[in-house]
Amino acid sequence: MVQYASLYDDYVPFQLERPYKESNWNFLRRWDKLNGMKWIAASNGEIPADAVVAGRKGKQKLYVGRAEVMGSVAPGAVIPEKKACFVPWGGKSYERKQYEVLCSSGRFVPVESYNILLNGTPAGISEQGEPLYIGRAKHRGALINGKIQRSYDTFYVPYKGKEVELKISESEIFIKGKAECKRSD
Repeated sequence: MVQYASLYDDYVPFQLERPYKESNWNFLRRWDKLNGMKWIAASNGEIPADAVVAGRKGKQKLYVGRAEVMGSVAPGAVIPEKKACFVPWGGKSYERKQYEVLCSSGRFVPVESYNILLNGTPAGISEQGEPLYIGRAKHRGALINGKIQRSYDTFYVPYKGKEVELKISESEIFIKGKAECKRSD
């Protein structure tokens, strides 16, 4: 069973630099348009008015964001109080001051079967060209959002400087709904 299709015909695991890295953003923009996803560029803790709240860590709200890391564009958690988006990748949590924030309505659905994963809305792209999805799950008393990577059958969250692996079956995946995004000034 094919779990995903790569945008590239080569597969070089953990290759940090790709000659066509810029095309990842082009593919993402096409997926965003096809799926009606609205992303707003932001930095240093900025949050647009209609940003999607995905979780909580103590009193802090966690918003859905995405940023570049090691040749991929991966979903992560924007924490305004820390003025950054935290993206899980390669065992670490990467802090990014420049990121995009999701402003499309949708819902988080429990991953009760692999069929649910097939309804997820792509929100990122791995360095190999695989779609990455927005997920969230409870971890150590917090509801944390991160990335779902179907080919690894794993959900990853940024937590205390590390990339933590959680079971997909214990997570929820974001499925796009209907709404428009407004930019706050």
